[in-house]
Amino acid sequence: MKKILGVSALLALILVACPGGNTNPNLITGQITPYSTGAGVVKLIKIFATTPLTTGTIDANGNFSITLPDNTTMDAVATTVQLDSGCTATPADLKIASTYAGIYANASSSTQLGSIVYGAVLPTNTTPFPTTLKQVMRYYADKDATITGTCANETYNLNLKRGWNKIYRTVVTPQVGNSNSTYTMNPADPDMIWRFSPSTLFF
Repeated sequence: MKKILGVSALLALILVACPGGNTNPNLITGQITPYSTGAGVVKLIKIFATTPLTTGTIDANGNFSITLPDNTTMDAVATTVQLDSGCTATPADLKIASTYAGIYANASSSTQLGSIVYGAVLPTNTTPFPTTLKQVMRYYADKDATITGTCANETYNLNLKRGWNKIYRTVVTPQVGNSNSTYTMNPADPDMIWRFSPSTLFF
C-alpha cells in the first residue's frame, strides 16, 4: 500500500468505544496504566498532517476523553485509498483517513510527549527480534467498502462501513527494516489495554 493505509510500523492509532453510559459512539474515554507523563491535552491529528481535527483532555492519572470528528469533518480530509498490486478496494473511489492521538502539555504546545494506543503488545527499541505489535485502530471511510488482498508487506480483509471503523492490526517484525502487517475486522486480543507509547501510533 502506498502510505495511505500502509504507514510505517511506528505509526498507529486505536480506539475502542467506552463501555457503559456513553450515548455518543464517537466519544472515546479510558485510562492509561501505568501513566506518569502528567496532565495535558490530547490532540487527534490525521496521519501526515499537523493541525488537530479535535482536542481532548488527559489527567495526571491517565484518564482521557476525546470525541472523534463527525462525518462532515472527516469527508473534507479523507483521501482516495491507494493500493499496490495484489490489493483491491471496492468501490475504487473509496476515501479513508487514519489518525493518531498525541499527548501535549497544553493546547499551544507543539512538543508531543507521546501517544495513546489500545494494544496487547507494544515492542520497544530494546525488544529482541522477532517482535509482534498488536493493536486496535480506526479507519474513517467515506462510504461502505471492502479492502482485500495482499500487497507488498501488508494483508487486508476489511469490510468497512461509512464512518469510523474499528480495525485490528498485527505487525510482525522478524528483523530491522522487515515487517509484515495484517489488518482485519476480527475480535481484539483479550490482553489489549490502553497504553502510553513514546512513539506515534495509530489511534
